[in-house]
Amino acid sequence: MKHIGILGYLVLMLWACASKQQVQSVGPTMPIEEKEQQISKEKEEMGNHMTRIQFDSTTHHLGIISNQDERQYTYYFTNTGQHPLIVHNMKTGYGAAAPKWERKPILPGERGEIGLLWRPPNRTGPLRISIDVWTNTVPEQTRLYLEAYIQD
Repeated sequence: MKHIGILGYLVLMLWACASKQQVQSVGPTMPIEEKEQQISKEKEEMGNHMTRIQFDSTTHHLGIISNQDERQYTYYFTNTGQHPLIVHNMKTGYGAAAPKWERKPILPGERGEIGLLWRPPNRTGPLRISIDVWTNTVPEQTRLYLEAYIQD
């Protein structure tokens, strides 16, 4: 049993040495500072090829409303990038909220809007729902919020 343990240890050591040689044979390593500068430059270049979205506000407070109130709200945004902005999809965190948006590309510098028709749930108290917006930006997803206090 003792010999099996020693043999296993030797096999493990040989495997570790072979792995180390493979890593070293790849080529010279780059200093950390230089690698960080390269990554930063690549991110900047990638950002120049993507578009950007800027919302006037990502959270809207409806205030105190009743269970019977149906509300509409519009989120406004601007394409602050250098390429056309495309809103791919939207999903609400609450089933009685229906988002609407134009499915045409928003050119750089132009404004767009996302309309939301909202029906309160049959309950009282504070409520916060989220609206996830997917676009051709980095990051791809933006989360909007709609808040209200519901009373009878």
